[in-house]
Amino acid sequence: ALEAEFPVAANRALQRIRAVFNWGLERDLVKTNPTLGLKKPTKEKPRSRTLSDEELAAVWKACNVLGYPAQQFMRILILTGQRRDDVRHMHWSELDLDSGDWTIPAERYKSDRPHLIPLTSVMVKMLHDMPFRDRAGYVFSPSGGVKPYGNVVRPKATLDIASGVTGWTLHDFRRTLRTGLSR
Repeated sequence: ALEAEFPVAANRALQRIRAVFNWGLERDLVKTNPTLGLKKPTKEKPRSRTLSDEELAAVWKACNVLGYPAQQFMRILILTGQRRDDVRHMHWSELDLDSGDWTIPAERYKSDRPHLIPLTSVMVKMLHDMPFRDRAGYVFSPSGGVKPYGNVVRPKATLDIASGVTGWTLHDFRRTLRTGLSR
C-alpha cells in the first residue's frame, strides 16, 4: 500500500532499513541483513521541473504573505539554489556579511568539503535586516534549526495558493537556478 501511494517513500524505507541492518552487522548485533538482494519497490522517475521566470516571480511576490522568518527562508532558497536543510541549518558563524560569503562547513555539507556560496547584495541586505539576529545561533530558527518557518504551518502550501503556481517542490528552486545560470 505504501508503494502505491508514495512510491519514493517505499524506496527510502527500504534504504533506511538496509542501513540499520548494515549498522547492526558492523557491531555484531545481527547475523545477517535480510534486505540484501531486495530490489527497490518502485522505479523512480527523476524530476525535471523548473519554474519559468513568471512562475518564479509569482512565488517571490507571494513570499510577502509568509512573514518572518519563512519569507526570508524561502527567498534565500530561491536566490542561492542551496538544499533546504543546508539553508535551514544556516548559522550566523558561517556568514561573513562584510565580504558577502556563506561557508557551509565540511561536516555539514553533502560532499564532506567546505562549500562557499557567494551572497548577492540582495541576500546580504535581507540577512542584515532580519528582525531576530542573535548572531550566535541559527539564522532562520532561534529554536535550534528545527523549524525555520515561524508561525507559518505549511509555507509551501501557502505559496501555492498565494502565487497560483503549483506542481513544484522546494528542491525545484535548485534546478531552476542551475538552469537559469546555464541559460
